[in-house]
Amino acid sequence: MDSDSEITLETPRFPPRLADVFRQLRRGRHICRADGAVFVDLLTYEQGYSDILGALGYVLTKHPKGFFYIEGARSVSGERLHRLVATLLLLFLDFEERKFEQGRGHWVEVLTQQAIPIAELVRRLFESSPDRRVMLDKVGITRDNIRSTVLQPLDQYGIIELKDGLLRFRPSVYRFVDLFLDHTEMESPLNEAAIPVIPNKTNDVAPSESPEEDASEEPQE
Repeated sequence: MDSDSEITLETPRFPPRLADVFRQLRRGRHICRADGAVFVDLLTYEQGYSDILGALGYVLTKHPKGFFYIEGARSVSGERLHRLVATLLLLFLDFEERKFEQGRGHWVEVLTQQAIPIAELVRRLFESSPDRRVMLDKVGITRDNIRSTVLQPLDQYGIIELKDGLLRFRPSVYRFVDLFLDHTEMESPLNEAAIPVIPNKTNDVAPSESPEEDASEEPQE
């Protein structure tokens, strides 16, 4: 065949950090600017990631607050999801009730600017009211296990950051704030029945409870 008529096949160009980004997203992590290079890669090649993940059955979502997550992943167990959502909703309710203390104003806008001592957060959860203690007890959350059953998973999924005895909320916490604002009435006490009523869009907030990945779906760079 004449060299002028030869067809050149180009190798598809994948985002540089595809494997790392895909692995984190499948583990349920919400990726934001604080994640550095993986966030920059997602932002730069957003359409490419959307196409690749779409071909694998996932939906890449960019929240208005500027973080990414995927839907369509294997869900956490109902029990674990119940614990995470219950704890966050009770925290948000506590913030809502305290919003006028010391002229702090509405907590929603300043949530990611706060650094809360973990010991204080636990105290507020378990000592603010007997009803809330009962609610936490019913979903299996105690002072002794709250780190392992709630705080560490939330850190793993990129919702919070635990460091030096402090808890900081990452922008991805607004996925849960949206739920709180949409599905609770500020004027009424939050009761146990309200906590599990979570729309389907939350079912994919995080995949399997094990951090181990099923490599069969992982795209190759």
